[in-house]
Amino acid sequence: MRRALRRNLPVLALLLLGIVAIRYFEAHRLTLRVGQHQSIVYGLALFGGGLTLFGLLQLLWQAGRDRGSVRTTGTVVEYELVGSQPHPVIRFETAAGRSITFRSPASADPPSCPVGTRVPVTYPPDEPEQALVYRPGASWIVPAAALVLGLVLLAALVVALFGR
Repeated sequence: MRRALRRNLPVLALLLLGIVAIRYFEAHRLTLRVGQHQSIVYGLALFGGGLTLFGLLQLLWQAGRDRGSVRTTGTVVEYELVGSQPHPVIRFETAAGRSITFRSPASADPPSCPVGTRVPVTYPPDEPEQALVYRPGASWIVPAAALVLGLVLLAALVVALFGR
């Protein structure tokens, strides 16, 4: 739970910051050439900038994690229910020969890999307990989408302010 909260904290902070910005600009009635909807425009600008920054930082973090991680192959040994969702439990051996077992944070309903299936695993060399199933595309989708959406919001702001 802590890991999921720590990973999603920037998104929650950006949402809160966007709400605060909208309220601030509504209260102070700052004006530009955007008519009566300026508070929404300012909020979207702040949110778009924050989303762009979040996407960029997450992409850089992911690139660093991928660059410094060790890749190996693990085996699905069972499925564990978390709430009502089955999560695969995977066992692998580190380069030093240690056997590590971890539960994937991603659920698989229906189970996509039967018990005994070999799956790619990545882990930090100094913390093999922090292993994840290696899905190269999946780890880049959210940060890339945040970056693109943030840039689109910023471009819309530029058009709204200067495109008249």
